[in-house]
Amino acid sequence: MNTVNESIKVEDVLLLMDIRIEAYDLLRKLFLAEPTKEMMEELATRKVFDAFPFKDVSSTIHNGVNTISSFFQDHSPTDLNVFESLHWDYTRMFIGPFQLPAPPWGSVYLGEEKTLFQEETLQVRRAYLKYGFQSKQHGIEADDHIGLELDMMYQLVKLAKQDVLSDNPQSFLEITRDQLLFLENHLLSWVPAFSRDMKKTANTDFYKGVAELLYGYLELDRKMIDEITDYYALNRN
Repeated sequence: MNTVNESIKVEDVLLLMDIRIEAYDLLRKLFLAEPTKEMMEELATRKVFDAFPFKDVSSTIHNGVNTISSFFQDHSPTDLNVFESLHWDYTRMFIGPFQLPAPPWGSVYLGEEKTLFQEETLQVRRAYLKYGFQSKQHGIEADDHIGLELDMMYQLVKLAKQDVLSDNPQSFLEITRDQLLFLENHLLSWVPAFSRDMKKTANTDFYKGVAELLYGYLELDRKMIDEITDYYALNRN
């Protein structure tokens, strides 16, 4: 099933870029920092996940959205106990102080030593440097942290949108192909295992749902990039 068809117009590409920007913006914020009470209240009040794109296309996204929405229906983050359970779930899985059940770094999953700052970290850093991307946590947080890799995709999609607006198809194609390479060589090389660990070890249904949403969206986005690239290569060069 195509998410992008042969009759797509530039306006459709721009709309798709906006959708992808919003999706990656939400996903990166879920991992870049510990959840705040204000953030969780906003997500619940605005029913942000109910509007998450492509849940009618991907069963994994659909299941993730339903799990999160059901959690917010039954638990209000304005309740201090609910928020503290969410905050502890994030801390326990991704920060410590104990052994992490879902370590948020690619090198832990891909490196032979299963430790931080391995070759995977350096490869990701090189991908960042091509676009002058350096996180505010540079030197503090390993470059292959899930939040930073999602942030990289967010930045690349924003750049691609600017190329559509300025009618620069060759630059658009290069950036979009780099998105595909980054997904395949980095995020999707370890996020499936990371998401399984999250879903298996999360104490809250919120983070169980986030695990499915993350994996489902990245898989679908890879397919969309293929179709967008094919369209631009045929119609905009």
